[in-house]
Parts: sequence; C-alpha cells; structure tokens
Amino acid sequence: MDKNLNKIEGRFDSMSDLLRNPEFIARLNQTFYVSNVTEATWFKLTIRKGKLLSTNFLLSMKTSWVKIINRNCEGFDFLIIGYSPGEENVSAATAVIPRDDFTAERILKHFPYLLGQTANDPKDIGKLICYILSKYISNPKPNMLKYV
Repeated sequence: MDKNLNKIEGRFDSMSDLLRNPEFIARLNQTFYVSNVTEATWFKLTIRKGKLLSTNFLLSMKTSWVKIINRNCEGFDFLIIGYSPGEENVSAATAVIPRDDFTAERILKHFPYLLGQTANDPKDIGKLICYILSKYISNPKPNMLKYV
C-alpha cells in the first residue's frame, strides 16, 4: 500500500530482495504499508531518494468475522468485528463501530486491545484498520449483512 492506502501489486520472496532491486528502488520517495500473506501483521517502510529511512511495526490484528448492521440502504449503521490482537484465528475480542466513528481519528478507540501495541501515530493505525475493514464493507458476503 502507498501512503494513501492504494494497493500496489507485486510479489517478492523476502524484504531484502525487494529493497535490493535497483529498478524498483531507484529515486523512489514513498511510504509503503507492507503486510504478511495473511494481512494480519503490518509494517510501514519509509523510502526517500532510494534509501530506506525507517521500518516500523504498525499493527498485528487478525479479523475473524464481521457483521454489518443496516437500518436502510444508505450504508452501514454499525460494524461488529470479532478480532484477535496477533495472528491467531480466534476471536479474542469484539468491537462495535458506529458509522460516525469509521474514521482514522476515531476508530482506534473501539479496539482497546490494540492500544499500546505500537508507539506509532494512532491516526496511521486508524487508517490501516479502516482499510482492512473497508474490504468487508465494499464487498460483503450475504451472511455478514443484518437489516434492522
């Protein structure tokens, strides 16, 4: 992902292979959000003028299930998420997010088990959580939707 969380496609065997590729890295000024294959653990890479400035751990969260609660067809009213801090596929916690709190600034308060996981900017982590959950919202499976 780039700094606006737009997806950049590409596969590589290791981070060192990616960063040693001169065709890819030359004159690059970019911030990347990189995840493992399961998209449970996320890192932030900052590259300026082709040099790696920093690699920061951002988030480790596995989403087990999502329910979307709607009162009408204008969008969701609430999201209910079962998640675990870390990569385990067991729901260890539940978060209920009203539509008004689905912003990078507000969403993190609904995930108390993720607070303190990292010392990075909470807004950065909020953007990442919004991105992860937006995949469920944009293309929901029928068993995820509940209408009230």
